[in-house]
Amino acid sequence: MPLSARSTSEMRVPERGVEMATIRSLTAAVTSHPEENGARSLVERTLRVIGTFRERRVRQTLSEIARRADLNVATTFRIVGKLTAWGALERDEEGLYCIGLRLWEIASLAPRATRLEHISRPFIHDLYSVTNCSIHLAVRDENECVFIDRLHNPDQGHMRTRVGGRYPLHATAVGLVLLANAPEDVIEDIFAEGLAAYTDNTVTDPGELRRKLAEVRRTNVAIQDRTMNPNVRSIAAPISGPDGTVIAAISINARPSDYNDRSAAHIVRLSAASISRAIATASAAAPAAAAAAS
Repeated sequence: MPLSARSTSEMRVPERGVEMATIRSLTAAVTSHPEENGARSLVERTLRVIGTFRERRVRQTLSEIARRADLNVATTFRIVGKLTAWGALERDEEGLYCIGLRLWEIASLAPRATRLEHISRPFIHDLYSVTNCSIHLAVRDENECVFIDRLHNPDQGHMRTRVGGRYPLHATAVGLVLLANAPEDVIEDIFAEGLAAYTDNTVTDPGELRRKLAEVRRTNVAIQDRTMNPNVRSIAAPISGPDGTVIAAISINARPSDYNDRSAAHIVRLSAASISRAIATASAAAPAAAAAAS
């Protein structure tokens, strides 16, 4: 569908909360005193159990968890039992284990995504109403991007994305923006891991990807043409924090025939700039609000 003439200057002050990304495997941070070795081992094994749950692995048997966590079944049984009793895991009607509501509740408190989603949500709705395209908001976590919000247009068919999902940096428009603004060691790590192909259009040559990253830095926009989904073309722009550092990216996603690249890129950049200004305003107001409350 064509873009409407609505101005992106009508964007509002944020009002809502967040649906947060799923828990990823963590690294235990305990000291090396001998008496703490047992506790450290237990924490590490528990985190390995939680880390077995991924986007396409949301329901598992006990033996699957044990195998993927590299633990024996007896140890896994004890850990899973404790996690289930506490509410971090649950068992469904088929007896399979899945992430529990209590763990989701804790994950939803993560400040980076909560604050960003809260500020961005009104602008996401505005961008959706202007373009009639599906919208993605993402941040970088190590060598992947995590979608912390999305607004999907059902008329565009199924898109294999979800809030909390992890996706490759080099094959998504939001990921390309985040990678272009990442430290050089992150870029080198991505190259060392290899550039997987998800469609015939995915860039898998390091030299070509470096040229694309340079173009993103120059234009402040990334265009990915059916590189992750064979039916979807995406345009993304960076969102900056108060110090000017890129902290997130926002994109529109639709069939290639649904929009004009030049007009769409301009609107996405305006939306990203508006979110960046709202973040800066909220950050400037925070110390004054804290002082008034004390």
